[in-house]
Amino acid sequence: MGVCHNFESNLDEGTIGCNPILLKTIVNQSICFMNKKSVYLFKIIFFGTLYSITGILALKFQKFGGVTPVWPPSGIALGLMLLWGRKIWPGIILGIVLEAWYMGFNSLPIIMIIPGNILEPIAGAWLISRFRTENCFDSVSNALRFIRVAFITPLFSSVPAVIGFLIIGATTFSEAPNLWFTWWMGDLVGIFIFTPLITVWSVRPRYKITADNLFLAFFFLLINAFVFFYVPESLLNDRVTLTYLTVTLVIWISARYSYHGATLATFMVALFAMTASYLGTGPFTAQQVLMEVFLQVSFLTVTASSGLIIAAVIRENELINDQLKENDERLRSLINSTPDIICFKDGEGRWLEANKADLELFQLTGINYRGRKDSELAKYSPFYHDAFMACEDSDEIAWQKGRLSKGEEIIPRPNKQPKVYEVIKVPIFEEGRRKGLVVLGRDITERKIAEEKLSRYNERLILEVEQKTKEMEELNAKMMRQEKLATVGKISGSIAHELRNPLGAIKQSVFFLKRKWKDAPTKVIDHLTLIENELNTSEAVIRNLLEMTRLKPLQKERLDLREHINGSIAPLSVPSGIAINNKIPEKLVFNADPVQIKQVFTNIIQNAIQAIDDRGDVNISAEKTDRFIKIEIRDNGCGIPENKIAECFEPLYSTKAKGTGLGLAICKNIIDKHDGYIKLKSQEGTGTIVQIGLPV
Repeated sequence: MGVCHNFESNLDEGTIGCNPILLKTIVNQSICFMNKKSVYLFKIIFFGTLYSITGILALKFQKFGGVTPVWPPSGIALGLMLLWGRKIWPGIILGIVLEAWYMGFNSLPIIMIIPGNILEPIAGAWLISRFRTENCFDSVSNALRFIRVAFITPLFSSVPAVIGFLIIGATTFSEAPNLWFTWWMGDLVGIFIFTPLITVWSVRPRYKITADNLFLAFFFLLINAFVFFYVPESLLNDRVTLTYLTVTLVIWISARYSYHGATLATFMVALFAMTASYLGTGPFTAQQVLMEVFLQVSFLTVTASSGLIIAAVIRENELINDQLKENDERLRSLINSTPDIICFKDGEGRWLEANKADLELFQLTGINYRGRKDSELAKYSPFYHDAFMACEDSDEIAWQKGRLSKGEEIIPRPNKQPKVYEVIKVPIFEEGRRKGLVVLGRDITERKIAEEKLSRYNERLILEVEQKTKEMEELNAKMMRQEKLATVGKISGSIAHELRNPLGAIKQSVFFLKRKWKDAPTKVIDHLTLIENELNTSEAVIRNLLEMTRLKPLQKERLDLREHINGSIAPLSVPSGIAINNKIPEKLVFNADPVQIKQVFTNIIQNAIQAIDDRGDVNISAEKTDRFIKIEIRDNGCGIPENKIAECFEPLYSTKAKGTGLGLAICKNIIDKHDGYIKLKSQEGTGTIVQIGLPV
């Protein structure tokens, strides 16, 4: 916000802006068609009138020798000089003369205070102009400079005035220190309250009048009325302490509404404080007038400076965030303009940012790739499945090397010649842990083609026949590999569906035979039952295969963890000797797909039950951290050998005689889709602990 523009240049050029701003609109809309001299005269008259009116009102609150605890004209003079330039100083003389005429003051004391009152805003405006910025409050450092100026500037008015009063005999040497101190404090508070109010509100705020804002304003006024006018007898001894309510609200409003909120809230607090002190009901009422003025000035100074500093901090953060966004856009434009592929990954290999060339190469345009690993992105672009998996493997190699690694990767293309990329991978570590990975790739297909042509040409000169034979063998091998990959892709997509039909026919036949041969020998019935059980097992394997290959989108809901665990336990067949203890606290909620996450809990609890021979316990607990809900499922079963734990999440691996080896693999796939983690701890003969982390 440019709130401290000096408009002297406009006056010198004979132009004046008719901007739609609050304070300037009142003046400028009336003078847009006036000439330079008329504008200047109008501003002096307006300034002088406002100066005299606020001075007369302030004198109603005088506490010592005609000096008020808040002197608005000092802040108004400095604020208007910052907006219109220091040439409007004659308005101060006009204001003082009008004020003296209305109040009936003697002319001699008035003559004594005019030079200081003129010098004060001129000196303040000059000091602020040394900031070399268009905004007095665009940073915390500038806000602190303004506060220092606010403390220094009143000296230019209070010291000459008191000296003049001593010369003409308007005060005594014993009264002079108190007179100077109250004069300095009044001007100080006036600058703190009215200078920011004028300069900030010269720019239209971006906030609109809403029901929430009106309610907040009403609540703020109500609290101030309570603190300054109505204090219960039980709280009379803590009247000053109650003012912290007001300061807290001003700080909060400053943080929410920036400078406009800070200055307006401070002005309202000052109005309440002055009125209450005048009526004798405020929290600063004291037997000694000087102490009362000091308490009130201290409170208003702290309130105003706190609001300005908080608003400056918020504004500075906004500027930093805007700069970061601008830098981010520049970086994105830069990396998108290069034909090389650029990709940034986190410490776990998840994509953070990729440029346009990279997305187009892997056909990921329009896909939400952020936060996904190469193996996960392979599901979105099946043609590049092998390329993604190869990238993930080479990433791990780069991590293990711990330094810049360079290599070549061949990227296939649909119906086109594969491209060869020279890939540079730069691992980044922080305190020994993986922090990020930068991947840079340049298309060197043409160069590789040229190199290969040259190599083939040289070799052909030496052993043309051998080279041709070798080329034929390589071509045949390549075609065979492509055919095998195509065959594997087709089989993996259809094998589960192809097996279901014959298995269904067998199952119907077994069902028919069991009904037909109700009186068959027991051995026959047992064999039919055995066939039926094995068919059910085969169907379970097929279902698991489909779960492994089928990508289901998550349908997240807000779930109660304890209730969801109970729902997962309910359909299980639990032997009488095994106790399942759900120790999860109530009202522990999280976001997850209810169907898929229930499958995870059911599989793991079922595994825990099957690991216990006769008697034992399955204990389920959970705790909430800043990022995750950590769930622990612990059993005291047979356990898993330490050298087998790492393989438990691999598909088709099982430590059970009749296990399919797909349960934990499916669980890990589901947890990964939820951006969580699953870990396994076990000791053979002691039991197993499964730890699951789900984002809060």
